[in-house]
Amino acid sequence: MIRVVIGRRDSYINMFRVSGHAEYDDYGKDIICSAMSMLAINTVNSLQFIADETFDIEQDEDEGLISAAFDHKPNEKAEVLLAAFELGVQGVIDQYGNEFVSLVYETSE
Repeated sequence: MIRVVIGRRDSYINMFRVSGHAEYDDYGKDIICSAMSMLAINTVNSLQFIADETFDIEQDEDEGLISAAFDHKPNEKAEVLLAAFELGVQGVIDQYGNEFVSLVYETSE
């Protein structure tokens, strides 16, 4: 199962972490893993190149891990991109069910 953690501080998203594998189909044919990877990678790239944001990133292809964490409030462009990521994750869950992807929210202070 793919586990998505979205962290919030006050009213904004300050981190996300995607880890695991959906095991929906064989490696290379798993459309859920592909969708989630694309969402996460595109969000990280967009945060860097469109929103011009700085953040901590962690990734491990073998573990199916990618995460981004901010030590500050993201700018407006980044907030929109993070909201779009959240919407995309929820869309995958709505389409394929929560037996393949789980979404958990964490709150930090």
